[in-house]
Amino acid sequence: MDALLRESDRQVAEQFRFQGFARFSRDIDPLAISSLSLATRPYSRDMRDARFADTFREQNYQVDASRAPSLGSGALAQAIRRQLDAFPQLAGHLPMGYLPA
Repeated sequence: MDALLRESDRQVAEQFRFQGFARFSRDIDPLAISSLSLATRPYSRDMRDARFADTFREQNYQVDASRAPSLGSGALAQAIRRQLDAFPQLAGHLPMGYLPA
């Protein structure tokens, strides 16, 4: 059954397309995408404007914070808390409701 699920996931990754682009394909090179992104966005120019830079960083923070999942309080939430506690060096936006031990 696990093998069937893996194959199904692989097929979805290769066949699912958004506007013709197979965004989950294993053939996609994340480094190439990041290079293109940096080349097409004028960050170095725009970040020299302190007001823009502050607003840009704050907006990025707010977007990332809004994407953090809510942990909840059930048995699964407790299991996830224990797993997270095993990695005290974690940084970034941890699940809402999680307080490190």
